[in-house]
Amino acid sequence: MKLNSQNIYASSNIEEDQQFGMDKKDMPHITNILRSQLYSDKLLAILREYSTNAMDAHVEVGKPSTPITVTFPTLTEQTLSIRDYGDGLTEQEIMEIYIKYGASTKRNSNAFTGCLGIGCKSGFSYSTQFTITSYKNGYVKAYSAKINEKNLGTITKVVDTATREANGVKITIPIKSKDHDDLKNKGKNLFQFWDVPPVTNINIEPATYSKRLKDYAIIEDARNVRSSRYGNDHAIAYMGNIAYKIDQSIVNSKDGAVDSVLSCGSVILFAPLGSLDIAASRESLEYTDKTKNQLINLAIRVKDSLAKEINTELE
Repeated sequence: MKLNSQNIYASSNIEEDQQFGMDKKDMPHITNILRSQLYSDKLLAILREYSTNAMDAHVEVGKPSTPITVTFPTLTEQTLSIRDYGDGLTEQEIMEIYIKYGASTKRNSNAFTGCLGIGCKSGFSYSTQFTITSYKNGYVKAYSAKINEKNLGTITKVVDTATREANGVKITIPIKSKDHDDLKNKGKNLFQFWDVPPVTNINIEPATYSKRLKDYAIIEDARNVRSSRYGNDHAIAYMGNIAYKIDQSIVNSKDGAVDSVLSCGSVILFAPLGSLDIAASRESLEYTDKTKNQLINLAIRVKDSLAKEINTELE
């Protein structure tokens, strides 16, 4: 997804002779910030980030209608695994993407959800280790990503052998037994809106709509479908398989009908990828002018559509 890269430049007569950077000795501190403070909901973060990455892999190879596979932890297998059936990754690609914070191959296109170069390391927000398995051209290679005693991330290859499995990537993260049920509930809430739900080992009830159009949908029973994470006094902006709660008080359109749409818990606004700015954690919207204008425009379409429908029925 393309990022908002609008910059403001100021001129001066001072020579520019130094660039901002980061000392290697400060990396443990930066790593700890990204691990511990970036995500407020770490379980949801790993599920959201790796699942949307997996769907991006399907979009990249031209099969967006193919479901990914998400396997939730059980009593005998206490891991979460998320598997895509994209093109797989070479060893060089894994070393570049998973080791370097900020590295992303999706920043120049709005066809993909990913863009920040942070989400693929989100496993470290919950655990000190996770496994990356790449299936590519008849070979499977697995890498153990760990946080070492110096609080630095490391990657070590642990498997390199032939396979008959289809190309793709699988991420596997150990999940504490006390978190199993919570993770499953978060999965049900996350995937309920997906047009192409994953193949999974839990039952996911899709959201049901009384109306579903290109720009918006009306949830049939918001109280039964919506999770407490979103609340029922806010509309949802849905972009790139992620639902974002809309804070109407920040948007403040000064149009009563528009504000009513944005504060209606039964409304979902479908926003094109890249049309809304998001926080670095991908947990919420960033209310830039671009985001506010897009939300207002989407709400106006809903208002006009419903008004037209009501007038037609009255006539």
